[in-house]
Amino acid sequence: MSNAEMQLYSPSISLWKNIKKLNFTTYIRNNETAKMCVKMIMVLALLPANEIDTGFQEIKNHARTNNINLTRFFNYYSRHWLIRI
Repeated sequence: MSNAEMQLYSPSISLWKNIKKLNFTTYIRNNETAKMCVKMIMVLALLPANEIDTGFQEIKNHARTNNINLTRFFNYYSRHWLIRI
């Protein structure tokens, strides 16, 4: 596994653990739009640092527009990955 792949793999594992903890696993597996929102969250780290907040807001707007309720997951992501790290 390359260094770049490893940098994406570790946070992705942490995100999926939180998805399981919040009981969103079935919801995301059965809803393609919810699944796409999670995938977009997982690649936010590929954006330039000054565009990550904007990208995150765009994903939340996309979810809201499509009636995807991932509010608790978004709150976790914001608290843990945007504020703490």
